Amino acid sequence: MISVKCICGKTINIYPYQLKNNKTGQFYCSMECMKKSFSKSIEMKCEQCGDKIIREPNQIAHSKYVFCSLICKSLFYADEHSKRMKNKNPSHDKDFVKKRKTTMEKNGSWVIAIDNIIKTMHTPEFRKKRSLSQGGTGIPYQLSGYGPEFTKSLRTEIRERDNNKCQLCSKPQEEQDTLLPVHHIDYNKKNCSDVNLITLCTKCHAKTMYNRKYWEEHFTQLMISRIKIEGKK
Repeated sequence: MISVKCICGKTINIYPYQLKNNKTGQFYCSMECMKKSFSKSIEMKCEQCGDKIIREPNQIAHSKYVFCSLICKSLFYADEHSKRMKNKNPSHDKDFVKKRKTTMEKNGSWVIAIDNIIKTMHTPEFRKKRSLSQGGTGIPYQLSGYGPEFTKSLRTEIRERDNNKCQLCSKPQEEQDTLLPVHHIDYNKKNCSDVNLITLCTKCHAKTMYNRKYWEEHFTQLMISRIKIEGKK
């Protein structure tokens, strides 16, 4: 073994072949000493706050500006963007925007316009027009497809008959955000017979929009079996 000195002054032992193959004549006791030897650090100033920072040449090779943190970098480029926008569009000036906003608030024109739109949407005339445009009877939220017998009281009776539970997944009314839908088994909305109505939850009711033939047969058999059980009683 051969004793040599590191750049930090520490004595280290190396093998003869290491001395032979080393062309620089420099030996290091650790990776830190090796990095210090190859380092060509440059002391610079942060472009935003002016603090002193140390950077390697490869860190500044492709950068026009140098920053001590991401915060300084963000603030610097935000200011640069604001300056460019001011040159292109004077209305981007913060003072101009504040003056414009103050003027709008004093006039209140945009507030009045929004209030008028909201008030119009809640008038009976507007609701009637919307109902008719969607194929309704003109009565808000009432569709022409349903018969006059399909009343709120009838739907309440059907829910109570079905114990306020979905007849497909047994989900109770307490776990439902809205009232349980009442479904027409034969998909004829004017057929409001008790045996043609069944209580479902929102999720199961959505399922019945597809494979209608299957669901019609399924619920029909369910109602037939229910009638047989009640007849035996």
